[in-house]
Amino acid sequence: MIELQLLNYVLQYASINLLVQNNITPEKFSTSYQNEAVFIYNHYNKYGKVPDRATMLEHFEDFDIIDVDESEKYLVEKFRETLIYRLQLDAANDWGEALADPDSEKSLKVIKDKLNEIENINVGNTVGVDIIKQTDRFGRYKEALHNPTVTGIPTKIKHLDAIIHGILNNDLTVIAARTNQGKSFIGLKIAENIWTQNKRVLFYSGENSVLNTGYRFDTLYKNFSNSGLMFGHPDLKNSRTEEDYEKYIEELKNNENPFVVVTPSELNGERLGVQKMKALNEIYKPDIIFLDQLSLMKDDRAQMGTKERLKYSHIMEDLRLFIESNHVPVVVMSQTSRNNTIDDNGILKPARIEHLSESDGVGQNATKVITFAVNEGILNMMVRKNTNGEKERGFKMIWDIDTGVFDEFKEPEEMEDDLPQSFDDDDSENGEDVF
Repeated sequence: MIELQLLNYVLQYASINLLVQNNITPEKFSTSYQNEAVFIYNHYNKYGKVPDRATMLEHFEDFDIIDVDESEKYLVEKFRETLIYRLQLDAANDWGEALADPDSEKSLKVIKDKLNEIENINVGNTVGVDIIKQTDRFGRYKEALHNPTVTGIPTKIKHLDAIIHGILNNDLTVIAARTNQGKSFIGLKIAENIWTQNKRVLFYSGENSVLNTGYRFDTLYKNFSNSGLMFGHPDLKNSRTEEDYEKYIEELKNNENPFVVVTPSELNGERLGVQKMKALNEIYKPDIIFLDQLSLMKDDRAQMGTKERLKYSHIMEDLRLFIESNHVPVVVMSQTSRNNTIDDNGILKPARIEHLSESDGVGQNATKVITFAVNEGILNMMVRKNTNGEKERGFKMIWDIDTGVFDEFKEPEEMEDDLPQSFDDDDSENGEDVF
């Protein structure tokens, strides 16, 4: 009843402020009224106002229109109380199922995760922070003292982390390149690097199957030959064979940290939209989400005749709202145009922001934009936008795409200086210079 009252209050006063100011987002509603809440938010985002009652009934003919006399304080407190009770019931059910597993650590983790979710419910918290009273930034500063190159989730690409300082929980990061340059591989490698830090990953692949994405993961994680896995070759590189791959797969199954891949096949042939992504976020509770790629996503707000430029803008805007509400960073792979990315010598250069497909909507909403180009096995990566630090800085690495190995790149003059010494690639084996 309280959810119906709350939505009617919004319609009655034609204002979404009560929801926004108290962090009441659509995913916090039960399934009984979640679609109605999503509709109100989307209508407001598109038209700049709350739908009137007639429009609401046109889309939801069974929705009950009632007058609401309760105070805002009552509505918010009652909604919070109902939400917490519902989450407690869900936690009890999930814990009961987990207790059937003989591994007590699993059931303990389930209840801890659920309790943490309930404790962090922010409904009723006033939007805005008094920085005079808020002191969390001192703790963040102390962390940065011990690791000055990283303040967010490390990508584990040493040179990249030195520029962007990791991925923050409010980051919408775009990784862009021309077609067939390896955007999926680069995005998947960063995702795998983050997964190895015991972070939960949700990865949407708009064009690759779960099988192919799995093979690429194996290549990037343990450097098995990707062509060997794909085409059934006995030689998987580095003197490894079918038996080594089987052993690796068996060991991998014992890892409890999930790396969830979603493709259009799992969505009944549909592309992923932000609303569906929100539902997947509720199910899998990822620490970070990767979307490969922007052009293969669904615009939940699109209508007949909506231009591609507006579709990209809608998706990026909706992703920003999701991140602001959920504090889960999102990394999007995007395509650049073929123009203005080749120099006079025929060498591909990392694109600039204006070369992004529909750059206005993408570049404006992103907090970080990273572009790259690959020439004869040399990866050239540039940070074009970085809201929280340096930009227009880059680096190069040597990339063997078949084995997923990335090594230090040295310019010819640097190599001459180092002639008396042999190249030591131990760092690349422990993850410092390999991604």
